[in-house]
Amino acid sequence: MKRNPLIIITVNALSPLDLPVYGNEKISTPGLDQLGWTGTVFHEYHTSPAGFAKTFDQLQPFCNANDISIACHSIQPKDIPSELAPAECDVTWYRIASDLDEKAMEIVLAIEELICLITHKREANSFHWIITTESGGFLDNEQCSSASFAADYQHSLTRQFWAPLIVSSAGENAEHCRNQSLMSAEDLLPVICNLLELNAGLVIQNRQEILLHSDKQLGLRTAEWLLCIPQSEKNRLEENSLHFQEPELFAKPEDRFDLNDISQSEPELTSQLMQKLHEMIKE
Repeated sequence: MKRNPLIIITVNALSPLDLPVYGNEKISTPGLDQLGWTGTVFHEYHTSPAGFAKTFDQLQPFCNANDISIACHSIQPKDIPSELAPAECDVTWYRIASDLDEKAMEIVLAIEELICLITHKREANSFHWIITTESGGFLDNEQCSSASFAADYQHSLTRQFWAPLIVSSAGENAEHCRNQSLMSAEDLLPVICNLLELNAGLVIQNRQEILLHSDKQLGLRTAEWLLCIPQSEKNRLEENSLHFQEPELFAKPEDRFDLNDISQSEPELTSQLMQKLHEMIKE
């Protein structure tokens, strides 16, 4: 069966708010915007370098097992070639490997440039597309410095995990969809299966909550709330200790970067979520 090629473009780290399809009005990306207008923009996708690596480590053997040809290319944002060879494989993965000195705007423009090169000789809707990142990222300094939340933003658990995910199917009749379901990197392989029309027994999970692990924090994210405790308190929680540091509770998605702790005003809800967190880390 002849498949429409799948193009996957990933970058190391980027905040969704740096992309016009998520509301950034300071930059123009018509190629990327088109993919958002004709695809699904996921607004509650969370990932980390470890979770992303685990998923993409499975991609090559998964493709081999399903007779899917795949090519992987690593590109620096400032070294994108003036021409690209045609995407002849079923799956072509372009990994834009940015460094810490690169501004978010430079990374977004590199994504846009790559999309334009790929679609120079073929229409965008002749491909399937996945645009995503390996983790959340910092907003550019000039954006962050103008915000009153700069200090809290630096330590936000959400900031580290909340990432863009844009999925666009090939075809003339594709329509925009705004998806607000909780998603993690584990859901990327089922997304790829759907695009390639593979019956591999992989389905996107209907997640009611996800666990977020950073070096310093452990979080329970539901559709409406984020409960955070210090990573150092995990053992005490597992032991049902009554002596642990008070958790923090944030309303989601309105409080996007964990700025307003409401645990004191919502003690019953905080207690319920703590119990749920305890059950999940025991599993």
